[in-house]
Amino acid sequence: MVVAGVELELADKPALNHVVGGVKDVLIRALLLRWVVKRGHRRIGFISGGLQEIQTSRDIFESYREGHAEARLEFDAGLVADGWLTEEGGAKAAEQLLRANSEMTAIFALNDKM
Repeated sequence: MVVAGVELELADKPALNHVVGGVKDVLIRALLLRWVVKRGHRRIGFISGGLQEIQTSRDIFESYREGHAEARLEFDAGLVADGWLTEEGGAKAAEQLLRANSEMTAIFALNDKM
């Protein structure tokens, strides 16, 4: 798989999929955030989920924060909403972010379901 010009590979061994999949998710999302920033976005929302319960969720959120620091963008907690890891929750979180942040130009979701 190639993302933003970087080739990423996921091991096809069931025992490794959880660990490698988590690393893959963090790397892909970090690359995508860089791609969004390079296109001029500066106010980027984040739809989170499972931050208290799931390590991969915390890792992805941390990559979002690190991406802001790397791009010299100030982190704004008002651009973060919890989507509860569901499609309905993600839609509600997106609505909340859009209503509260008229200057937001992009949304970064924790997973595809949201």
